[in-house]
Amino acid sequence: MRALRWICVLLVLSMPAMADDFYDGLRAYDSGDYKTALRIFKPLADELGHAEAEYRLGWMYRYGWGGLSEDKQETVKWYRMAAEQYHIAAEQGDAKAQYWLGVIFSNGQGVPENDREAMKWFSMAEKGLRKVAGQQGVADAQYWLGLMYANGEGVAQDSKKAIKLWREAADKGNANAQSQLGVMYANGEGVEQDSRQAITWWREAAEQGNANAQSHLGVMYILGDGVEKDSKEAVKWYRMAAKQGHVYAQNNLGAIYARGEGVAKDIKEAVKWYRMAAEQGEAAAQLALGRIYAEDRGVLKDNKRA
Repeated sequence: MRALRWICVLLVLSMPAMADDFYDGLRAYDSGDYKTALRIFKPLADELGHAEAEYRLGWMYRYGWGGLSEDKQETVKWYRMAAEQYHIAAEQGDAKAQYWLGVIFSNGQGVPENDREAMKWFSMAEKGLRKVAGQQGVADAQYWLGLMYANGEGVAQDSKKAIKLWREAADKGNANAQSQLGVMYANGEGVEQDSRQAITWWREAAEQGNANAQSHLGVMYILGDGVEKDSKEAVKWYRMAAKQGHVYAQNNLGAIYARGEGVAKDIKEAVKWYRMAAEQGEAAAQLALGRIYAEDRGVLKDNKRA
């Protein structure tokens, strides 16, 4: 029945309206609008067994996004269902499914963590994605394949190959590849360190709404690394990333409001952003909140929270 269900799902999702629904949900998810994403993903997962919708639901239950309560049991359930669907598609040669199955085994999401099994699927995906990227120049496939070379997942680690693939994908407008190129230039991995080049790639990705790139730009403007130091510009990019749920941007925005750098000093606003980051498990934000409450700096003193 599982195999039949998957075949039915593929047929249904081949219809433009259903595919549009999923990508609407994905855009909402990537922008941090988890309530909209939940509204779209839930019926796709419940009624059609859409593997990626199931996988995203697992993340949402894990962190309590979209108004959900954190629920380990629901998290495991959706990860396991996604793993089953990915396994069926992966066995049929779907390279994307093979890649995601590798991720699931690597992270132990809904299945026991198994590096050997992860490597098997990453290796199969690498061959499939290489073929897709080589023949069709699919930017997403090039990004994924670059990620595998960068991390040494299923292939020997090779930063230069990763950069080559990411550059091809970035030139096609892939924001994730653009963001990763920025990281490589900033760190001097596989290329000569070049902060200005890093900023160029991060800006392209950030203008497409990539939260990682937005957060990186915030850091560069705060430090004056590769650009003239500009706290107001840093706040702008941090805020854009923080609104998408980027934990480090939320923490850094809290610190900026606590110091009054580029904005008027505002402890209550600092607490707001620190709390968002703290609720995602960011230790620095939790520590900062504790100190603010202990010192009663503009908020009601609460020794229990501190």
